[in-house]
Amino acid sequence: MFRDPLSILSREANQAPVPMVAPSFTMRADVPVWPSGLARFDDGILEIVGDGLRVAARDVIALEVVPALGARLQLRLTYRKGFDTIQRRYWVAVAEHDHLLRLVAQVRGALRATAVA
Repeated sequence: MFRDPLSILSREANQAPVPMVAPSFTMRADVPVWPSGLARFDDGILEIVGDGLRVAARDVIALEVVPALGARLQLRLTYRKGFDTIQRRYWVAVAEHDHLLRLVAQVRGALRATAVA
């Protein structure tokens, strides 16, 4: 019997070694937005951490990604708050483009789900 160098378990010499598995990394759900902090969508709520903004998906009127000057994108959010319609704009680095599009797709999917229900 011998011990694998990366294991505390001993095994017989005729047994095949256990293959090492790479760790599974979860996709980051937070998108850095400026000047506020992080944007995340969880359980039907779009939250901008740092800005203190929490908007239910049913209150979102429009959510769009627009190219801006430099290496940035602009996230435009229009939502209802009572009888008011409020517009907010956030800057997002181009490096976060994929994460931003994933976040926008999640919110738009929730918009379609609430429209159907």
